[in-house]
Amino acid sequence: MSLFRQCAFYAAILANAVLYGIELILYCWITHSLLSRRDKWRRAGTFYVVFNTALLCFSTIFVVTEAVFGLETWVLHRDFPGGPEEYSEAFVSVWYTTFSTASCAAVNLLNEGLMIYRCHCLWQDARVIVVPLLLYAASFGLSIAQLVASGGPHENFFAGLAKSIGTAYLASVIVLGVLVTALIVARLTHTMRLSRPGARRAGLALDASSRIVVESELPCAALGVAYLATFAARSDLCVFFGAVYAISKVIAPQVILLRIVSGATFASAADTAILTTVPVLTMPSISDEVHSYGGGACVRDADAAEDASDKV
Repeated sequence: MSLFRQCAFYAAILANAVLYGIELILYCWITHSLLSRRDKWRRAGTFYVVFNTALLCFSTIFVVTEAVFGLETWVLHRDFPGGPEEYSEAFVSVWYTTFSTASCAAVNLLNEGLMIYRCHCLWQDARVIVVPLLLYAASFGLSIAQLVASGGPHENFFAGLAKSIGTAYLASVIVLGVLVTALIVARLTHTMRLSRPGARRAGLALDASSRIVVESELPCAALGVAYLATFAARSDLCVFFGAVYAISKVIAPQVILLRIVSGATFASAADTAILTTVPVLTMPSISDEVHSYGGGACVRDADAAEDASDKV
C-alpha cells in the first residue's frame, strides 16, 4: 500500500465515521417513527424494521473492520518489517477484511433488491425489470466468486484474479444501480412533464426535482461510477471512493424509508399543483394497504389482501 493510498484509506476511515453517525441518526429516526405508530403496524412495518436493522448491522461490520485494519497497520504493527506498507500488503486478505467485503456485498443485494422492486411498482410492467433482474443475478454470482478469489491466503482484492473478478462484480452492481436510477428518474420526469404547464411553479418544481433525486438514489449512482472508474484505473483514490460508496448504499435507502414511515408521499399536498392531470404517485406509509405508482397498484403485504377479502 503506497503512501498516497494510506492517506486515502485514512481519509476513508474519517469519512466512514461521519457517515456512520448520520446513518445512526436515520436509523433511530426511522425506528422512532415506526414505534410511535405501532398500532398501525402490519407486515410492511415489520419488513421496514428488519430491512433497516440489517443495513445497520452490515454497515457496522464494514466500518469497524476498516478501523481495526487501520489500527493494526499504523499502531499495533508499525514495527513490522517493511513498515505499514508491507504489513497492509501481507494481511490485506485477513479474515475480518473478507468479512467486511461480504457485508458490502450483502448491502448491495439489499439495496438493489429494494430499487428493483420500487422500479417495478413505478412502471407496472414486468418487462422493464428483466434486464435489472439479470444484472442482479450476475452480481450475486460474481460477489461469491470475488469473495472466494480475494479471501484466499496471500490474495489481494486489488491485484491478480481477484481484481479482475472484482472489476466485473463492481461493473455489474454499478451498471445495475445506474440503470434502475435512470428508469426511475425517466418515469418520474415523464410524469411531471404531463402535468399542466400552469401548475409548474418554481418552488414546487424544485421540491419535486429534489424528491426525484432522493428517491432514485442519484447521488449513490454517481459515487458508484466514480468508484468503478478509479478501481479499474488502479488509482489509489479507489480506497476512498469505495468506502464512501459502501456507506452511501446504506444511507440512500434509509432516506427513502424515512420518507415512507413519515408519510411523505410524492403526491402530497405540496405536489398536487404539479401532478394534477396524471395518475397519483404515492410512496407507501405504514398505514397504507396499497401504494400506487403511475396508475398501477402494488399490494404492500398479505394483511392488506386479507382485509380486502374480509370486506368482500
